[in-house]
Amino acid sequence: MTNQLMLTLVILVVAVALLLSERLRADLVALLVVVALGVAGILTPREAFSGFASSAVVTIVSIFVLTEALRITGITERAGALLERAGGNSELRLVWSLC
Repeated sequence: MTNQLMLTLVILVVAVALLLSERLRADLVALLVVVALGVAGILTPREAFSGFASSAVVTIVSIFVLTEALRITGITERAGALLERAGGNSELRLVWSLC
């Protein structure tokens, strides 16, 4: 195995261990992997940052930002309480309320 392949494998194993241990958030682990691959010279700067040009990545980052803002303001708890009241003790009513 080449050194770059071995280093990539080590970075991958560390990333999987961090994801499984949940010591760091998944988005932070992903960023750390990109930085580690860039610093190690496995990815060029252009390759490392090319993923941020994707509309899918921008959409996912936007969803993270919006959901955290909704959690901080308490809107998600209010919405959950409203759904709980509408659904009562019935799972079927809760599903229909959610729909």
